[in-house]
Amino acid sequence: MKTFSIFINSLKLFLVNIKVYIFVFLIAPLVFSFMYGTLYKNILNPDRTIKKFTVAYVDLSNNKESKPLENIFNEAKLNKIISLEKLSTTNDVNDALLHGTYTAAVIIPKNFSQNIETNKKASIQVLKAPSAGVNGEIISDIVTSYCSYLNTNSSAYSVILENSKDETLTEKIFTSLLPIIDTDLNKTHLNYISLPKAKVLTFKQQFSSSMLIMFSLFIVLTQSSSILKERENGTLNRIYSTATNKLCFYFGKLLTTFIISTVQILCFLVVSSLFIDVNFGNNFTLIPIVIAHAIIITAFTAIIITLFKSINLISVLVSLIVVIMSMFSGSFFPTDYYTGFMREVPHFTINYWINNLYSSNMLNDSFSSIVGVLAIILVIASLCISFGAIKLKYEY
Repeated sequence: MKTFSIFINSLKLFLVNIKVYIFVFLIAPLVFSFMYGTLYKNILNPDRTIKKFTVAYVDLSNNKESKPLENIFNEAKLNKIISLEKLSTTNDVNDALLHGTYTAAVIIPKNFSQNIETNKKASIQVLKAPSAGVNGEIISDIVTSYCSYLNTNSSAYSVILENSKDETLTEKIFTSLLPIIDTDLNKTHLNYISLPKAKVLTFKQQFSSSMLIMFSLFIVLTQSSSILKERENGTLNRIYSTATNKLCFYFGKLLTTFIISTVQILCFLVVSSLFIDVNFGNNFTLIPIVIAHAIIITAFTAIIITLFKSINLISVLVSLIVVIMSMFSGSFFPTDYYTGFMREVPHFTINYWINNLYSSNMLNDSFSSIVGVLAIILVIASLCISFGAIKLKYEY
């Protein structure tokens, strides 16, 4: 009953500044999640596709060896993203690339056929616009593969000639292989594979959960500051002078932290779902995730009020810890783009493990996939809260 009274009084203290807290714990994370989501929309949007682009095609050779490459670019499926524009000369091609008229230009030299016939290495020039990006790489890879195919055939002819030592016999053998080679040569040599849509977070989901976690951790600062303030102004001693013991006060304050955290998380989930259309996944699975999230905030608060006694110190320390953890865990930049040891750093933050729960649920993973993380969070939180209770009992 005394613990409950402490909880009610603490809740009343929190509600005194409710307007400020609504802005800090609800509006601010909503605005930041929308802002960062919009900023990285083009990178994170799982529905992004390659837009159709134009390629200049200049065939100065114009023979049977170069024709199959044109057929490749005109193939029905590839033609959905590539618009091939045939040119007779290379005049103004460079200017057109610079101005973005063409994404790339494929130039087949006059001696292309001659090089193949004389067993010289076949090569085709690919010019790219400054903004070609991945589209330019697609064209370059297709042309490179085509030249590699022709050069392989040329090498085969050379091997036959080297072993037979007879040009007439080589011609005869190679002529017998020509139908097979020609058949393959006129194919596109492209394999089209239908891949299932990858399970990835949308830009809205990515930053909504990250910002929720970051701002919710600042509840640790508000609650621990409130508790230490009562200790400094003598309120705590007056409470202890009554029949209220230390543990009643301790658990009453932690209960307040847990309830405030839970309400803040639930409000954010509802508001972000309604106003920026964020899908957080299965609602039933969200229940244990929200509870675990609130418990870890409560445990963090327990550790802070147990180890530190200065409001100024915890104001700086908690803010610094929360910001650093948020930076490394991907609150401001997607962790998928981290490299090297930086990919391992997020694993040492609270944000990462809580976000892992939300992400799994948003990707519609099974509940069994998050049980392990939930269990670890609950065990660590229990140890932190127990440590605080034991230390408090024998300290004052």
